[in-house]
Amino acid sequence: MNTESRSWLEREYLFIDVISTFLRAIRAGVISVNHGSVLLAHYGRLGITFDTCVKVVVDVLREEGLMGGHGEMVVSVVTKAIQEVLSLSHSFLHMVVSRCC
Repeated sequence: MNTESRSWLEREYLFIDVISTFLRAIRAGVISVNHGSVLLAHYGRLGITFDTCVKVVVDVLREEGLMGGHGEMVVSVVTKAIQEVLSLSHSFLHMVVSRCC
């Protein structure tokens, strides 16, 4: 994939714009931080720009857990993110095995 092409850069810009809007809504409390688990599940997979944006979810979870007294909610979000990672890994492995055999 040519990461220098204009169309790729435009798609990445649009993607990050959508993610940033979603994260601003989480930061403002319009969207529950519970929905941030979807983004956390892709941390480390979609590039450094995405990872930098997703740190907003971590910051909100830290604030909710430490200052808001919502430790159970933090555990719930992190658990859901881990479950999604495992589900993605399982789906990927299933696809690889089905192509090989």
